Amino acid sequence: MHQVLLDSIPNMPSTKRKRVDSPMEHQNTLAAVPKPTGPLQSTSQERPLQNDYTIQHGPIHHVPQTEKDCQKLGEWVETLDESTVRRLLKDAATLHSDMYTSVWIEKRMVELAETNARRRLMMEEQAKVLDFSKQVQGVSHTINRKYNGLRASKQYEMAQEAEGDVQYYIKQIHDQLRPETTRYNKIKAILSLCQIGSIVAHGSGCVGEEVRKSIGRYSDFMDNLWKIIKNMNDSDKEYVGRREDLMKTLERFDNDSQGFDIFQGSEKVVSCFKRAAGDLVDSDDDDYYDGNASGSEDNTIENL
Repeated sequence: MHQVLLDSIPNMPSTKRKRVDSPMEHQNTLAAVPKPTGPLQSTSQERPLQNDYTIQHGPIHHVPQTEKDCQKLGEWVETLDESTVRRLLKDAATLHSDMYTSVWIEKRMVELAETNARRRLMMEEQAKVLDFSKQVQGVSHTINRKYNGLRASKQYEMAQEAEGDVQYYIKQIHDQLRPETTRYNKIKAILSLCQIGSIVAHGSGCVGEEVRKSIGRYSDFMDNLWKIIKNMNDSDKEYVGRREDLMKTLERFDNDSQGFDIFQGSEKVVSCFKRAAGDLVDSDDDDYYDGNASGSEDNTIENL
């Protein structure tokens, strides 16, 4: 009878105390959950653990709360190499969306700073008005006047000084140019180098001869000229090719440099601008040299 009554009573909830997992066992359970396999998956699990017990009992899921905690975290970071910091940052950005957003924002800030720096540089270069007349006049004075009162033997002794001065003036022109330099400043540089080339080609006396030898041995005069030309776009080249006054300066240099190996390829400079302007290239240009290579193009440069 009692058994029948017991069987008819609904099941009562058990009062037996259930086993509760320890925090470490719960942590091990979370560790067993498979990691994402997408392209942004953390690579930290691929590294072998040297001391699994120490790592598991470290300050996991601990967020610095006090100034002392933050200071200690900073000290830990300082002990890490750059590659480790990059890996940890990537892992954090992979697992936490707010960290991913922070990385993206920092990346954009760097890109914007670089863009603004380029824009400032371009604006500064476009605002510059370069003047190379001092360099042209310096070469002319060095070769044609500076050592005129000296005996031939003394001029030969001073030729090395003259070579250094001419090389210095040429380098000054090239060093002032940038990829962002305006069309007009580039054209001024080309015309000034051509003027210097004509001066060097017609330099007389011991100094003129020794400077020509030096230009041939040590100078990259034509290389510097071509670097400027190659930095010009087609529109800039066409502009020069259609300006008769500018082309006369280039043709003068081409004529003056004939017979000197140091200016080999000068005819290609003229052809380059003529071709850009759509003209047929003619190697039989008229001789334009009138004996005054140092000053006849000054007005041409100023009228750019």
